[in-house]
Amino acid sequence: KGKQAATPASQGSRKRQRKAQESTPTSDPRVQVLSKSLQQSQDFPDEVRSLLRAILPGSLGVAHGERISCQHKVVDLLSAAFGEMEQGIVGRIAEAEAKSQSTVSSKAEAMQKQTASEAVLQGSTAAVTTKKAEVEQADAAVQT
Repeated sequence: KGKQAATPASQGSRKRQRKAQESTPTSDPRVQVLSKSLQQSQDFPDEVRSLLRAILPGSLGVAHGERISCQHKVVDLLSAAFGEMEQGIVGRIAEAEAKSQSTVSSKAEAMQKQTASEAVLQGSTAAVTTKKAEVEQADAAVQT
């Protein structure tokens, strides 16, 4: 009632499993970068991101010439998904640039209004100073 002796077939299976694990496409840094991009994406619901991340290594992680038909279809699907992500990023960049431009325009308008207000203030201050001097001269003329 001890351990069963390993049969040649089971040893072969273990070797194949170990070899498969060692050559797993998830260790490919390019696949890891794409997986991280999918994980951080705001363009898909969690379930879709999880699905895309799950199919990524078994498709893009396999060399083009070694892929079978369904893997090529999955690569096309991933390509479309990354295209949508790119469109979303480009759209958000455009929105941010428009908002930034709007802020710059608003700031320019505020600066123009401030400059105009300062000019009006200087003109009013000069007018008050002139009137004050006239009043002082009139007071002096009355006292003499």
